[in-house]
Amino acid sequence: MKRGHTNGAGPHDAERCACPGEPDLGDFVIALLAGTLVGLRDRLLSDGFLPAADLVADLAEITDDYVAGRVG
Repeated sequence: MKRGHTNGAGPHDAERCACPGEPDLGDFVIALLAGTLVGLRDRLLSDGFLPAADLVADLAEITDDYVAGRVG
């Protein structure tokens, strides 16, 4: 399976899509947020806060998917 942004069923075509192109400072912040959320999730799990850990795990997955999509 190839990771990255697609246009329908085809590969990423920067000329056809409206994606912003090169990574910027905002993408860097999202990458940092993804790592922070993973650490928070692990801490919540170890402290016994399962519902909160599940929520943070979902947020971590969303940010991870965004980062993976930007990597292409």
